[in-house]
Amino acid sequence: RYSGTPITGQGALSPSFTTFVSIGGSTYALSEYDDSMVILKANNLVSFTPVASVSDGQNNFTELKGVSFIATATIDSSTYALVASGDDDGVQIIDITNPYQPTAVSNVTDGSDGYSHLDYARSITTATINSSTYALVASSLDHGVQIINITDPYKPIPASNVTNDLDGFTTLASPNYITTITTGSLTYALVTAFGDNAVQIINITNPYQPTAASSIIDGSDGFTTLAGVRSITTIVDSSTYALAAARTDDGIQIMRINLPPALVSNNPNPVHAKAGDTLTLEFAIN
Repeated sequence: RYSGTPITGQGALSPSFTTFVSIGGSTYALSEYDDSMVILKANNLVSFTPVASVSDGQNNFTELKGVSFIATATIDSSTYALVASGDDDGVQIIDITNPYQPTAVSNVTDGSDGYSHLDYARSITTATINSSTYALVASSLDHGVQIINITDPYKPIPASNVTNDLDGFTTLASPNYITTITTGSLTYALVTAFGDNAVQIINITNPYQPTAASSIIDGSDGFTTLAGVRSITTIVDSSTYALAAARTDDGIQIMRINLPPALVSNNPNPVHAKAGDTLTLEFAIN
């Protein structure tokens, strides 16, 4: 991530975030600017050359108003940008395999085609699970997370969603940022809940049946720097660590995460579980 400093050659462009991606041996920066996504080639860490931009309402781009976050995914040797749009309450998928000619692939919108948790899509990330690719969107005004199957970027499919105060999810008020982590065959999402001063950990090993794994709350169990938590990242070594930036506390909370055990099915889509499926209890002793 790169933030704060104006990018050379873009005048007023001073993005609140920038996502980097490698395409064809070169590094490109994807940034938001005035209901647009700007693509810049990184000459080095301080010098960038603009190569293309796409804007809301032009050339089939319909979900770029109020760009709030950009993630990337590589699917079948093509590279895509996934743009979370806060004001459009949706996600725009863009083929950037040729960064000089980005093209609109598809889009999804809150309240349409089974998508119910995209109201002010605040953050987006991706995960590959059982050879399928998923986008996970943290939606601030829906107080939840929308999971989308984007294995075919031209035909995204709603997989599932989770909501604050339902089904064991207790800390998803005003989610601000989402990231994922994989350990063994288990995949988890970590979501910062700005409204709860907390982090919700979600088991997404089965993206069609996500479950609440645990919560980390400011002021509980020794956690003292999560008030106004905004973003989070992870480090995996011999142990798993998360680093969360807390705006109200003006600090960073570093935590070691002991991922809980989980039942894993050998059926790639346990929604359609059948007799004979094998369930394995996976856990680690820390």
